[in-house]
Amino acid sequence: MTATDGLENKRKHPRHTVNKKITARVLGASDDEIDALLRDVSAGGASVAGAFELENDDSIELNIE
Repeated sequence: MTATDGLENKRKHPRHTVNKKITARVLGASDDEIDALLRDVSAGGASVAGAFELENDDSIELNIE
């Protein structure tokens, strides 16, 4: 068992690997779109890699084509 195996077993929704280029925008911060990479997605959220900093209560908008 790896460190992430324990987390996967506790998830309510399964994660699906995507690895797709997307654009992201931090809501309320600016209208700037940021190039990012969508790593995986589930009904409860998404894992996104990109050059932006978020606070705990920030919301982001993802544009997935």
